[in-house]
Amino acid sequence: MASAVYQSPWTNDEVRMLRTTARQLIQQEFVPHQARWREQHRPDAEAWTKAGGTGILLTDVPKEYGGGGGTFAHQAVVLEELAHAGVPFGSSIHSLVAHFILAYGSEAQKRTWLPRMARGELVGAIAMSEPAAGSDLQGIKTTARRDGDHYVINGSKTFITNGWLAGILCLAVKTDVRVAGPRGISLLIVEPKDLPGYRVGRPLEKVGLHAQDTCELFFDDVRVPAASLLGPAEGRGFSQMMEKMSYERLAIGVAAVAT
Repeated sequence: MASAVYQSPWTNDEVRMLRTTARQLIQQEFVPHQARWREQHRPDAEAWTKAGGTGILLTDVPKEYGGGGGTFAHQAVVLEELAHAGVPFGSSIHSLVAHFILAYGSEAQKRTWLPRMARGELVGAIAMSEPAAGSDLQGIKTTARRDGDHYVINGSKTFITNGWLAGILCLAVKTDVRVAGPRGISLLIVEPKDLPGYRVGRPLEKVGLHAQDTCELFFDDVRVPAASLLGPAEGRGFSQMMEKMSYERLAIGVAAVAT
């Protein structure tokens, strides 16, 4: 008798259908453009809207916010297909931004940003790492000073995945410079396009993933609404990062195994 074919407990018909959809999109719309993406150091912006239109973005975000309503298993098969094809597309970081908003954002923030992210209209980036603070996030120097109904942001970020095309940033800042360590850190959700004082720097070369969007970001007296704060109060950013970064680690593991 022939032995039974192993079936993953994470897989069902819906997940298999999503895998097929993701594979078709990646092979037809992403793979043929890899040489150009490597040369320009980023995907085309249209790739994001195509991904959103096909339903492979925010697959594990509830449908009421524009997502696919699935689980991490749905996200995993998209990551696996990207890895199988050798396409460095920053959808895991994009999803991580969405999960920060989903976990800590107000209802207004969720309904403002998540549907647009699911459609690929806003590309998400995590702006945490700095020239002197990579893995040591407690040492960040970028500040956000409260000024009435706004924050005024000054500083820089580096090695930011999706930075060039970013339409929405999850930005780690010091909102209280009097406090050392993690207690003065907050997260802001910022739509950076066309903000005075915001500048995207050079694309950064890497050992691999040459088609992945990675660059520097600069903030010079950038004013954003105080409502950009993620969570009910300042000073909670470090704990928020520690709680949610496991999502990124899991996504990296999935892609590594699938490569």
